[in-house]
Parts: sequence; structure tokens; C-alpha cells
Amino acid sequence: MVQDVRYVTDESGKRVSVLLDLATYHQLTATHNDPELLTGLSNDELVALAESALSLDAQSQLHDLLNRNAEGELLVDDLTILDQLLARVDDLNVLKARARHTLEHLSQIMKAEAFDQKFDEGKEDIVDDLELSRLRRPGREQRRVDENTKELHLHSHEQTHLRNIQ
Repeated sequence: MVQDVRYVTDESGKRVSVLLDLATYHQLTATHNDPELLTGLSNDELVALAESALSLDAQSQLHDLLNRNAEGELLVDDLTILDQLLARVDDLNVLKARARHTLEHLSQIMKAEAFDQKFDEGKEDIVDDLELSRLRRPGREQRRVDENTKELHLHSHEQTHLRNIQ
């Protein structure tokens, strides 16, 4: 985040607000729009979370319980443990997905910041960074029309042109 914090003070010297650099502002405001983002974690922590797995002991226990369940040999207590382990797996998968989602979001922010800086500096051509395949001009899309529509449209266009001349 911010290395150099600057404050706005009132006449008495009391801090009344904080000045943020634009990148920090975008990072702070972007996270409020998506409740699935994991905030407050470093990039390394997010990667570790995204790559995490159930402990080997828990995996072994889960494997054993699933096999015994398939054979119909589980007791009521075993079923409770199996349900708890499966719930833990589900929770872990949700956290891993949220960590990957947060990493992707942070990657997009970094790309946007790099593009903005490149544009602001004006030293490099940004056209190669634009996705021109999605470029469109609203209201100028090609449409299929029949002959009668063409005549009506031309007549309407001529009337508008005549009004503009007068």
C-alpha cells in the first residue's frame, strides 16, 4: 500500500483526512464492490492459500471414511466425522477460489495501472494494448433493411436535411 502517508490538517493542526495516491485509492475502492475479494493479504499469502490442500492426515482419514461409506460400513459417529471433513473440504475450496479470484483481480488492477502510466507518459504507442476486436460505434451498426425501409429512411433523411437548410 502507501509508503508515504500525507495528511490534511485543519487550522489547529488536527488531522482531518488522508491523501492517497491513485493506485492505492483504486485498490481500496475496488475491493468494496466485490465482497468475494480477500483483502488484507499479501500476494504471497494469497498464492499460498490458492495452492493449499487438506492436511495429509485429514486426506487419509477422508479417503478411508469414503471407502468404508461406499461399502456401507460406517457407524453414526463415523458419518459425523465424514460430514465434518467434507464440510472442511468445501470451505477450503471456497477459500481457494476466492484467493484465485483476488489474485486475478489484483493482476487486472496492475495491468490497468501500467496502461494508464503508459498513456499518461505518452512515450509509447498504446494501440497495441487496446482490444480493437470489441470496438464498436453505437448507432452505426450495420442493419439489414428491405427496399421500402430504404425509401422511407431516405425520405426522412431528405426532410431533415431540407429543414436544416431553411
